[in-house]
Amino acid sequence: MSPNEESFTFKERERKRKKKREEASHERLSKKLDCLRESRDTTNDDAKKFDLSAQIEKLENDLEVIANKIQELEELIEKTENGESVIDETDTEKNDDTQSHDSEFDELIRGRYKTRNINEDPKETIQAVDARILFRKGEPIENILLYIATFFPELTPYEFNQVVSSLLRGRTITVEKESQVVTDQGKVRTIKTEEVKSLSSVWEESLSEPDAYLKRCHLKAIEIGRSRVIDFDIPNLRNEMKIYLKEEQPLYLDNLLEKTQLFIFHPYIQVAKGGIEILVDAMLTHPKVYDENLILRLVQELTQKENWTIDQNLDLEQQVQKFLRELESASRMEVVLTRIAGLLYFMLSSDRLKLTVKRLLDKLMSHGRYDAVIAIVNELETVDEFDEFYWLKQLLDNGDEESQIKAERLLYRKLKMSGFRIYERLEKLQAWLPSKDRNPSNYSHANRAALRVLIDYCSDTISKLSEKDYGSYPSKYPLFRHFQKGEVEQKFRIVLNWLFYPSPDNKLAIENILDDAIGFLGRLIAEWFTILSGLDGEASSESLVAIEIMLQQVIACSSRTQQKELSQFWTNFTEYLLIRINQQSDGGGSEMKKNKKKLTRRRNLVRKLNKQFKSLQQVA
Repeated sequence: MSPNEESFTFKERERKRKKKREEASHERLSKKLDCLRESRDTTNDDAKKFDLSAQIEKLENDLEVIANKIQELEELIEKTENGESVIDETDTEKNDDTQSHDSEFDELIRGRYKTRNINEDPKETIQAVDARILFRKGEPIENILLYIATFFPELTPYEFNQVVSSLLRGRTITVEKESQVVTDQGKVRTIKTEEVKSLSSVWEESLSEPDAYLKRCHLKAIEIGRSRVIDFDIPNLRNEMKIYLKEEQPLYLDNLLEKTQLFIFHPYIQVAKGGIEILVDAMLTHPKVYDENLILRLVQELTQKENWTIDQNLDLEQQVQKFLRELESASRMEVVLTRIAGLLYFMLSSDRLKLTVKRLLDKLMSHGRYDAVIAIVNELETVDEFDEFYWLKQLLDNGDEESQIKAERLLYRKLKMSGFRIYERLEKLQAWLPSKDRNPSNYSHANRAALRVLIDYCSDTISKLSEKDYGSYPSKYPLFRHFQKGEVEQKFRIVLNWLFYPSPDNKLAIENILDDAIGFLGRLIAEWFTILSGLDGEASSESLVAIEIMLQQVIACSSRTQQKELSQFWTNFTEYLLIRINQQSDGGGSEMKKNKKKLTRRRNLVRKLNKQFKSLQQVA
């Protein structure tokens, strides 16, 4: 690979990483916005309501900025994937005050090991060391250090010391102590006695001396990026030690598992990552002991609202217990469920554990822990092996009212952030539409959510599109942005079949969602026509083709009665716009003249739409 190709590949990865980071930030701020809106709508305090409204407005602006960043990154990524050359000013950014920070979940699932070159001096000879020689009987401290360096890599010296202290706590060692006494004859004698000491105290005493323990274990502090971490000083020694311990010291590992299995809740993320790997391995090795019931118990004991005190039967490691105890209830819920989601992320990479993940979520649903399921679905949305839409449908159809509201909000946020995957996700959601012979009074929550979510998506995306982008090609409107040659008809068919989906009474299914379905569709199609045409009416040849295909699909998806109602709506709409135009005084200021000109253009476009629609009806 040439340097240019390497740079290109790096930039492509970096853009995808930036997009994921911005999406995570958008998710977090969206959650906060939902909470603020709920608080504003329920408070009776006018002063508080005013303050909340100001916060909401600021947050909405922040979300719009982030959404624009995501859109820009999507366009760059798409161009790169299509082999186009792109210039991205963000590639050279060194400091961006608006750059979002990685979420805890992102930290958990990030690649475990960074590349480093221990032997930077080509003249230096690397010593070969056998793992069997390092791990010896009668050296409990050294063995613990080797275990931690193997299964909890890249810990800072402070984190490493914390884990060592945790795993040595409660263990003792018998040491030989020498003392001198003077006999009755005046001679000095050396007496050897045995003394039981805690391993923790032995370790702590050693910290005031040079790191002899680390040296004997071939460990040292090295720099990786901006961090200094404890690692082996010999390449590949960690892998060799891991193989040796798993194959020849399984009972030693099982004994430590009692303490480390709950390190997934450790206050330090890097320790938690090691705990997750250990627990996943235990689930593969001992599936009858470490299964979904263990995870279910952890969720129940650590996050149930009526049980915020930690259950002593869990035998949590002291530092983990202190960390969880000191968190407020809502924060503890978030931390625990994020760590559980991180665990499930790695479980899903194993075919043997995918069914365990499903059984866990099924049991959480049956226990009424819809809040936990929503939190997990929210974190695992980008995992290919996880079907988030299946679980959102389960929440909508089987959850309580609160979880149904949250699930529908989450569904909409996922659709809004789909980017170039919007049609892929719409095709998945089509399965949620009710059967055509189902009585609207019997529509499930998922049926209604599927009908409502596309209405909301179309409305919101139009409201956020700047009029200066009308008429541009490729279009910046999300539903039109990713049109590829030969796909326009198929994509319009997906959306219009959905919007004109029939109910058994020869009406539109969305009439059970909207008071004026034809009015909504008439305005929507007119705005789509304007977006493709541009307010000046000078549409590109590609946009003209798209307009004709759109109107042909409207005709194909609707009944004659509905077509007549649409045409009549557009006729009435042109009359309404004429009234608006006449209300703009000729002697008014520049703003009024500008509005009059814009309204006139819009009216002309609606008339053009209606005329073209009637013409296509005749040949349909």
